[in-house]
Amino acid sequence: MEFKITEAEAREFARQEAAAGCDVGAGFDWGASLGTFLASANSYVDHEHLLELLRDRLGTVLSQEVFG
Repeated sequence: MEFKITEAEAREFARQEAAAGCDVGAGFDWGASLGTFLASANSYVDHEHLLELLRDRLGTVLSQEVFG
């Protein structure tokens, strides 16, 4: 799954956040609170599988940077 947004969409998101006077988000804060989320009862994540996926995708991104 790819998540791509256009520059116009990104600018609209930024405009909406500025109009709201805050950062707009939903659910857990996946930044500073990621560890809390993964440790919570709401998280039904296979941690080993998650790490495997992250390593795979990070390797893909790094390969594209080096060889792209």
